[in-house]
Order: sequence, then C-alpha cells, then structure tokens
Amino acid sequence: MTAVILVPVMSLFLYGMVDLASHLLMVVLSLSLGGLVLAADLMNHRLWWRWDR
Repeated sequence: MTAVILVPVMSLFLYGMVDLASHLLMVVLSLSLGGLVLAADLMNHRLWWRWDR
C-alpha cells in the first residue's frame, strides 16, 4: 500500500506529466492484485481465517 501513496507523488515530482500512465502502472497493478487476494480470501477463507474454530 506504500506504492499506492508514494509512486504517484514521486512520479509527479520527478517526471512531471511526461508518460504518467506508464509510471502509474505499478499502482494500478498493486491495487488490482490486492483486490484479487481479498476476493480470493473472501471466497476460500484461507488467509485470515482462524483454524482453531
């Protein structure tokens, strides 16, 4: 989640508006993969489910 906050700010400071879409690709990918992990856990209860229940 650090990439979601820092990458847009740093890319604007370092590169300006030049090729902004390619610099923000990492943000989009990290949000998509995080959502995919969350959706998979909601369906399968594997990551944050307590086994002692």
